[in-house]
Amino acid sequence: MLSEEEKELIRLRETCRFEVREKLQNEADKKIGWGKVIYFFNSKLGLWILSAVFLSGGVVAYDDYKEKKEDKKSRTELVEKLDLEISYKFNRVIYFIDELSDKKGENSQILVTASIDDVREIALGLDKSSGKKGDYLNGDFQNWSLLALMVELRRQLWKSGIKDAELDQVITHMTDLPAFFEGKNTDYANIPAIKKLIRENLILSRWENQGFVL
Repeated sequence: MLSEEEKELIRLRETCRFEVREKLQNEADKKIGWGKVIYFFNSKLGLWILSAVFLSGGVVAYDDYKEKKEDKKSRTELVEKLDLEISYKFNRVIYFIDELSDKKGENSQILVTASIDDVREIALGLDKSSGKKGDYLNGDFQNWSLLALMVELRRQLWKSGIKDAELDQVITHMTDLPAFFEGKNTDYANIPAIKKLIRENLILSRWENQGFVL
């Protein structure tokens, strides 16, 4: 008959043998599992699934790239249109101010048929002006004022990561033209001086190079 110590020793051996067998079985199962996975993805069906996954991911990435590129192109085109429209509207403003003078260059005087109030109306109406008498270049901007065009231009530039301090300054002037002209001690009877004031303070170089006389 076995003693208690011998029985305990046998029990410990069996327990150890069971634990080792279980561990080996688990490792074998894992190897078999990964083997099945590898075998599956090496099959025609597995390769097709992998190709479909990677292809769809590539298509999404390409579509995203294409969309961003087209968006950037559209924004660039819009900025160019805005610059052109702003330049044209300033051209019309200068033209209508000239129409109130005798067109004698630096010595220009207001026509006897016009008045200082006519000049003041054009100058102080710059922010609302879409070109006197509704002149516009692009039909998309038919009802846009100069100020609205400038604000939209700034918004589009910001979207492109561009900040234009000079444009910000012009917009500031345009939002309070009475204060701007008053601060410059404007003589509305002096048409050459008013044109010079507008050119030097409100018309940026980006608008001078659009092909219009400013």
